[in-house]
Amino acid sequence: MAGIVHDDYQILDLKEGCEDLQQSTLQFLAQMLERDRQVRDDYQELIELTMFILGSPPEAIHWIYPGPVHHARWMAKLLYAMKIILFREQIDVFQLIKAEETMLKRLVQFGALLYSKAWTKAPLIEAPSRRYGAL
Repeated sequence: MAGIVHDDYQILDLKEGCEDLQQSTLQFLAQMLERDRQVRDDYQELIELTMFILGSPPEAIHWIYPGPVHHARWMAKLLYAMKIILFREQIDVFQLIKAEETMLKRLVQFGALLYSKAWTKAPLIEAPSRRYGAL
């Protein structure tokens, strides 16, 4: 069995009408990569894979081999789904039936367009101060 060829990939085919959300997500994620702030490994991989799958790969991508997946680690499942969709045409590695591919594409589209931006932004939000009525 041959390994995955990183240069042989296919981006996600988005439905018509997703262009604004796609551009907004790509712009936000590109800004995240430009920051001086260190991003945790799984967040870094989420940012890079999302940009990759939306058709605007970063200059460098750090491919991380799959590890154990805990049921509470939803992000890991999304990362693996993104990799499967990127390399789905490499039939010597992945042999998906149409239903599996369709479900994975839907998960990846949700993750890339909605989840990635919100999840990456979450650690940046500061707690409200007492002055504004926080407990």
